[in-house]
Amino acid sequence: MKQVTVRAFCGMKNNFTYGEITSVGMNQLLGYIKEDFPDLKGNFLDIGSGYARLVTFMAEQTKMNCVGVEINPEMHNNALKTIWTNAHSRMKLLCDDIVNLPGIVESADVIYMNCVTWDPKLVSRIFQQANGIMYHNCVRAIRLDDGKLWDYPGEPAPLNCSWGIEDQKYYKLNTKTVR
Repeated sequence: MKQVTVRAFCGMKNNFTYGEITSVGMNQLLGYIKEDFPDLKGNFLDIGSGYARLVTFMAEQTKMNCVGVEINPEMHNNALKTIWTNAHSRMKLLCDDIVNLPGIVESADVIYMNCVTWDPKLVSRIFQQANGIMYHNCVRAIRLDDGKLWDYPGEPAPLNCSWGIEDQKYYKLNTKTVR
């Protein structure tokens, strides 16, 4: 019997992700960000940036300095080859594990992450390093360094993503409220 490797979700063949934020979702996210940053300045971070579509969109639509971090070298290289924009001066795409980049997490004013399949220890570490507003889909309880269990996901901020027809459960979290 031939073994088949599935790299997609919801039948998306030839896609190395578990879904990506759609153009509708990007506009929804931009609307949420405008509430807290009406001048659209600051630092935007996409952890698990994939093909960097969201990073490119934010660089084009805002005055934010936008960073995408992708651990998968193939996806990162494809992003570098296919991104075309006049906003390159406000974009940086890194191929690395976010664990190696705590300074980038700490300096981000806005963080976006699709972390539903991530190790809870990694998510906990990111939450504790962050000083800005985070848009995430993690609904698990997080154990903080001081041993306390924290299960507040933030306020609902639904976003449209490619793995479902309806907006997905994302949350907006001001990480300063955790401390």
